[in-house]
Amino acid sequence: MLKKIDNNRILSINSAREQYPKSKILFLITDMSDMPDIQGTVFMVSEDNTSFNELCDENDKLKEQGKRTIIIGSYENGGGIGVQYELQQ
Repeated sequence: MLKKIDNNRILSINSAREQYPKSKILFLITDMSDMPDIQGTVFMVSEDNTSFNELCDENDKLKEQGKRTIIIGSYENGGGIGVQYELQQ
């Protein structure tokens, strides 16, 4: 499920990961002056891999508007953190 977050609170990437565990997060970057501590706002959250493609589509739309974005987080469903994979049956 993809959720739009209407909170404009600025936080670090690490804080966003802690706030939305086991999720992928579309993060709008507001400050990259300190690379280990990038600041921004959470725009959307994907809670499972069924909504990951929608999250990527939203990311593309924002980039077309000139916004700086990054997708962070992990579903933590068996793979390494941050690794995308698909199970074949």
